[in-house]
Amino acid sequence: MDEIEVAKPCIEMEDEGYNCEWSQELKIKDSFDEYLNAWILIHVLKDKFGWNSLEFGTIFNMSIGYDLKGIMNSNIQWFLDKMNDCSEELDEKIDSLTGIYPHIKNLKIPARISNCVTLSTMHGCPPDEIESIAKYLIEKRELHTTVKLNPTLLGAGELRYILNEKLGYKTI
Repeated sequence: MDEIEVAKPCIEMEDEGYNCEWSQELKIKDSFDEYLNAWILIHVLKDKFGWNSLEFGTIFNMSIGYDLKGIMNSNIQWFLDKMNDCSEELDEKIDSLTGIYPHIKNLKIPARISNCVTLSTMHGCPPDEIESIAKYLIEKRELHTTVKLNPTLLGAGELRYILNEKLGYKTI
């Protein structure tokens, strides 16, 4: 859903990151454009500062959720397609940046921005839905997939057992 009003940012980064509200403050196409801008900039900076002998060391991990029906919407499918192959948009941006950084034409910037995704299970995503989404992402999209589990799916008793008995946290 990229048509929602958000009263505050989703990510709060003071000493650690956590979600405090819905994750999509930008329209899907704007999100893709920001990913692409950052992707190009990282490659330009690596070249500019002579870090070419270093491993790339950057992973762009997509975040997705909360139901398969939503993921199958045309805007999300477009986004996943573009994150897999942004050749056309990449070429356009490289052409527009040549005047600022001429050496950009010589850089080998991959057209695949990301091949990994984290599936969020917050906001009441039921277990069978989680399974169907993960199966789709792995089998159909061939994405490295991490499932971010909502601990409350385990139920209060199991969660208390893990936190108190296994990990040693005390109930207040």
